[in-house]
Order: sequence, then structure tokens, then C-alpha cells
Amino acid sequence: MAGSKKVLQDCIVNFRAVVQSQEQQAFSQSLWKLAQENCARVSAAGGLEQTPFKVLLEFMRNENTWVKVCGAERVSSMGPPFTDAIPFAQALITLAPDRVLWGTDWPHPNVKHMPNDGDLLDLVPLMMPDAATRQRVLVDNPARLYGFETA
Repeated sequence: MAGSKKVLQDCIVNFRAVVQSQEQQAFSQSLWKLAQENCARVSAAGGLEQTPFKVLLEFMRNENTWVKVCGAERVSSMGPPFTDAIPFAQALITLAPDRVLWGTDWPHPNVKHMPNDGDLLDLVPLMMPDAATRQRVLVDNPARLYGFETA
């Protein structure tokens, strides 16, 4: 893989936040970088003060932990346009702006509401209103995590 500095050093997992509390201690002592997908699949219906989201925020205090703020269609309790997922992404970006990634989660397996990826992309400026944060989350952070060069 040309340009890739990391091959098997890091892992990407998809734990639900409830499971995280059980695994937090083991992973917090790991030398691996851990990237969690879909905001750990917390439910927007539980609000920002729910225990699973608090566990995710605590997990994110570990410098080796990253999160993908994708999967608004999974986090949302209201369905399209999935805007109830925005506060969760914003809280994670505020806490650890250098360790947050974004993606569409395509092809969206096992979802209740099949999203339009363009609609998900429309959520990005709502999650990250300023250009510097979008540059960090969409370009700089993935390049650092996955070891590819940017122009």
C-alpha cells in the first residue's frame, strides 16, 4: 500500500456504548489506536446525558481513541432528516476535535430508514459549522489516523 504507514497497528471497532463500559479499561491501556464507528450507536432518544453517551465521552478522553461521527441514520430516533443526531456529533467534536472522523456509513446495512447519502452530507456543516473544523475532520484527521499523505 503506497503511502500507508500503518497496517496492523490500529483497529476499528463498532461497539455499542453499553459494551464500552465493560471494555473501557482494557482498551484504555492499549497502545493501539481505537476508532469507534457510528457514534457508538447511542440512541438520540436518550439525550446527551444518557449513560451510554457519557461512557463514550469518557472513552474519548483516552488519546488513543477516535470516533467516526457517521451513522446519523442509526443514532437518530426521529428518522429523516436525522437532525437529532447533530448534538451528539457536536459534543464529540468539541471534546476531541483531533480524533474525530466523518463518513456516510455506506452501504448502510441493517438500517430502519435507508438514507440518501446527499442528505447525510448536508448534515456536515450543521455538525461542523466552521471550515477549519471540517478540514480537520474530513481531511487532516483521517490522513493522520490512516497514515496517508495530503496534498
